[in-house]
Amino acid sequence: MSDQPGSMKALSHKSSSSFGCGCFFSMFFGIMLMVSGMFSFVLYQEFLGPYFDALSWQETPCIITAYNRAGNRTKVEYEYEIDGQKLNSEQFDYLQNTAPPQAAIRKLKQEFPVGAKTVCYVNPDQKFEAVLSKGFRPVSLSALIPLAFVVIALLGLIATPYYSRKLASSSSKLSESPIQIDLTSNFANAFSDKKDWHDPDATPGPQELKPVDSTWTSFLGCGFFTLFWCGIVSIFVFDTIQQWIDGQRPFLQTLFMLPFVAVGAGGIVVTIMYFLKLFNPVPKLLVSERVIPLGDSIRIKWVMDGNTSSIKKLTVKLLGEEWIQYQRGTSTYTETNLFYEEVLANEFAQDRIEVGETTANIPADSMHTFHANSNKIRWKLQVLGEIAFWPDVDASYAITVLPQAVLPPIEEVSEE
Repeated sequence: MSDQPGSMKALSHKSSSSFGCGCFFSMFFGIMLMVSGMFSFVLYQEFLGPYFDALSWQETPCIITAYNRAGNRTKVEYEYEIDGQKLNSEQFDYLQNTAPPQAAIRKLKQEFPVGAKTVCYVNPDQKFEAVLSKGFRPVSLSALIPLAFVVIALLGLIATPYYSRKLASSSSKLSESPIQIDLTSNFANAFSDKKDWHDPDATPGPQELKPVDSTWTSFLGCGFFTLFWCGIVSIFVFDTIQQWIDGQRPFLQTLFMLPFVAVGAGGIVVTIMYFLKLFNPVPKLLVSERVIPLGDSIRIKWVMDGNTSSIKKLTVKLLGEEWIQYQRGTSTYTETNLFYEEVLANEFAQDRIEVGETTANIPADSMHTFHANSNKIRWKLQVLGEIAFWPDVDASYAITVLPQAVLPPIEEVSEE
């Protein structure tokens, strides 16, 4: 069909392969599985493996020989005999690289002073290894932290092929009923005569819009931040817990750690929310024009890719917002203000939620798209899907609004 002014053009969808996307996420989750699996193995060997090994160690009589104080901590020394050989050890329990709980040491010192007889537990395969206690230490639970990411990686590997197939098949829905669009003739004038706007991503013509924010990107970014944050904070959290177990009262350290723990807990909640949103239906949004002058209108078609039965209400909005960045003293502040909002569609019927059309009229007396270092005017289409007891569908798609087109003057034809 011709692209001349006033011509009719079909709003169709160009099919794209999901092979590259599927391979990327398969590789990402595969690497995530290997890294988190490696950390799980290392922490298991450090914290949990020795505990299970010590459960089968042989009970052996021993004698307390000394209590040695080093700073705020006390170590115990004891002597035991195996196969006629007397051996010494300072190891209190199965955690060799962690200081012994001081509350347990104080209790041991009261019940078994130097010279008292008690029992220890000796490794039958390595008689030089012995411990006084086989009790479980809460700090060993830190070995379970990487398991959460192992589970996420496994779920990602399972879900990636499924969503890749759905992405590959979604184009068939979009091509079933193309919209016939009467294209305007004013875009050339707007481009040539108005130079006070610029948007490098603006591509005129009918097209499928890409969402401004990707749920995958948000999930991965938030997940990596949470993993890093919780990994660092957990070291100090377990140290604080151990001090309370030892009978100490680290009130200041506990209060200091609370904000960091709150950030980590919030990161976990947000990561879980984004993970659940990965299973939401995905809106595919097609428009007759992404680049449109003030005062003109565009046709919009949406197709929900996925199970839409969970969506109780679908709302499509046209939004205009102003982004401002300014300095006050040495501080930089950023504000986003919504200056225009219009509900284009409210759908409750399942067939209209899955596939639907609407029209957006850009107000002529408003402000066009504008990008500067400290000020921006942005227009976007927003698709909201309300889901009970689950994160809602929320996707935004940028459009470019031009200054009002300058129409060429109409030449009068003289009557002869």
